[in-house]
Formats: sequence, structure tokens, C-alpha cells
Amino acid sequence: MAFLPKKGYDGKTERVQVAAQTFTKGDCMVYNDAGYLSRAAAGAGDTVYFVAAETIATAATAGDYLLSWRTGPDVLFEADTVTDPTRTQLTTAVDLSSASLLDTAANADVLFQVIEIVGAATDRKVLGYFQHATPNT
Repeated sequence: MAFLPKKGYDGKTERVQVAAQTFTKGDCMVYNDAGYLSRAAAGAGDTVYFVAAETIATAATAGDYLLSWRTGPDVLFEADTVTDPTRTQLTTAVDLSSASLLDTAANADVLFQVIEIVGAATDRKVLGYFQHATPNT
């Protein structure tokens, strides 16, 4: 289960510094208090700035580099969902269930904008993009 880029990711791949954790290709990543990227958590409401483009099976050392895809409204990702998505959830911004899974029934954190169901609803896959928070002015 993962987030995988499908369109608009050319030129959006870069190496970023990560926290002392393991990462699986397709994990959503957010900045932690030390300024490193760590796996996103459900319900935290943190903006997802990157998705892991490779796996680190043994915990990284804080500051190690990980190949990642930058997120934003111009990069479309295919994502796995925890339940079957519905047509009424299209154009709805939904939440994470984990670092690698969407909860299309939850919309408190509005992190991922769903625009299309991929395949049959029972395949539990959607297409969409990560929303970034509006900066304070």
C-alpha cells in the first residue's frame, strides 16, 4: 500500500534529509521538530511535502538522504484507501489512515484531494493530489 506518482512528477524527484526511521517506498513524509522528514501519521494534520521514492529497511541515521517525490497540486498520485471509495468522495479532500494509506471517509485534516476512482471501487485506489496549507501572512 502506497502513494505512487502518476503524472507531473518529472523534475520533482530529489534527495531529502530524513529522521532516524525506516521508510517504505510510497510513504508520506512531513517535517518533524528537528527539521528532518519523518513518516506522516494519521490525524496529525501536517502538510505532506514529500513521498518516499525508495525504501530504507534499516533505520536511517538522522540526516541521511532519501530519494523522494515532491508533492503539490501539480503532481498526481495514485493512493490506496482503507475502504472502498465512493463517487460522492470525488473532489473531497480526505485524511491519512497511515503514512501509506488514505481514509476517504475522514475529512478533518483535508490533506489529499481525490479526483478519480482508479479501477473498480473494490480495488480501493484513487487518483488525486496533496494539498499544501496556506502560509500565514
